[in-house]
Order: sequence, then C-alpha cells, then structure tokens
Amino acid sequence: MDGYLYAYDPDPSKTTENPVADMAVKPPSQRIWAQGTTSASGNGIPFTGNIDSEPNPEILTVSNNQLNGFRWDGNQSLTKVYSRSVVDDSGATGITLFDFNQDNITELVYRDQSNLRIMKAAGTSFPDIKAFGAMSGTSVEHPIVVDVDNDGHAEIVTAGGTSSIATTGRLRIFNSGNGTTRAPARKIWNRYACNAVNVNDDLTIPRYQLNPRPPYSPARTACRIPPTTSSPITTSFSSKPR
Repeated sequence: MDGYLYAYDPDPSKTTENPVADMAVKPPSQRIWAQGTTSASGNGIPFTGNIDSEPNPEILTVSNNQLNGFRWDGNQSLTKVYSRSVVDDSGATGITLFDFNQDNITELVYRDQSNLRIMKAAGTSFPDIKAFGAMSGTSVEHPIVVDVDNDGHAEIVTAGGTSSIATTGRLRIFNSGNGTTRAPARKIWNRYACNAVNVNDDLTIPRYQLNPRPPYSPARTACRIPPTTSSPITTSFSSKPR
C-alpha cells in the first residue's frame, strides 16, 4: 500500500491509528478518532515523528504555503502546536523526518518553491537550521534521506531548477559539511511512504514485515537504521550540492 496514509501510534499500549489529511482514523471501526483543522487549503501526506522533547510523536502536514504540526490531546482533538509559512502554492508536498545528530529528536527536511530547508521545532514554529536555494514548482514531492555513497552517513537528495515554477532541473545531493558527520541511513528509498523495514537491501519486499519500533525507537523515522553511538554527534550541512 502506498499513498496518503500513514500509521500513527500516540500510545504503544493502544491500537495504531491512521492519519488521513488532518484526521486520525482508528481501526477496525474506521471511525474518526481525532481531528484538527488548518487555516489553509490543500493537504500533503501526513508524517509522524517525535520532533521535540515532549515524549509522544507529532503529526505533520503541509497545506497551502504553510507547515502544520499537530499533537493528540488525549481526547478527540488534534491540537495544532506548530506552524510556519513556506512557499508552496500546491499545498501537497511532503516532509521528511530524520535525526541527523542522534539526539532522539528528529529534524524536518523540506523543499518548497524556493529552498531546501532543514528545520527544527522551536516555540510554536519550525525555524531553519539551514536553507539552500533549490527552486522548483511543487506537487506531491519531498526530499529523501539515504546513504547514496556507502560512507555510513546520511545524505539529503532533492531536485531543483532555476525558477519557482520550474518543472525540470538537476538532482541535488547534500552531505555533511565542515568535517562533521551524520547519523547512518538506509541505502535505498523504495516508495513514497518509505519506512525502515518495508524493503530489503536487495530491493525485495519482506513477506512478513518486521515491527519498525524496536530497535528504531524512539525516533522511528523513515528509512533510518540503528545509531552507531548512544550519544549525540556534531553535524552541519554542506553549502554545495554534490
């Protein structure tokens, strides 16, 4: 299964929920379990991950020129706790989550019509840690994080053109800068809603998928592999794409 459906587990003792746009649908009844609203039109694919020091994961969505971060309030509401303006007329792009420095808090990787952005949750917004020019028209795409050169460290892969409405451009790969390192990552990204255990290294699909929670907790980000150290590492971002 692929597309605009993503599993969300705010409490490991309960059944996993499925966010669809700004609603969380609970199986097996498929009733609306909780919902939130945005102030803009459009809905990209929802992403889930722990983006702050609060212990439970958040749900992130993109709407027209806006990023949104929701948190379950324990009842029937998804409370919007984060938002920021971006340049995305489609309102349908996606966000990639990855813990680059292994501090158990995931960073956000996002490319709008003007920039590739690495962001963090702070206050009620998502300020840039670093931004690089990467202009493009937008639709349903998002950056990916993979180990493209087998060096044991994650790279960011995205596309960019020469204008904010470009439909063609160059594939751009960003690595760590200033002699720093990043967390390890899978070498493959096989589909839109990729996760760490839904594909084997030889691109075959496992008949029975492993539980992505252990040993990938607490970050549980897409296509991440177990960290090489239990301590945070120092990382930065290269200003020149490879």
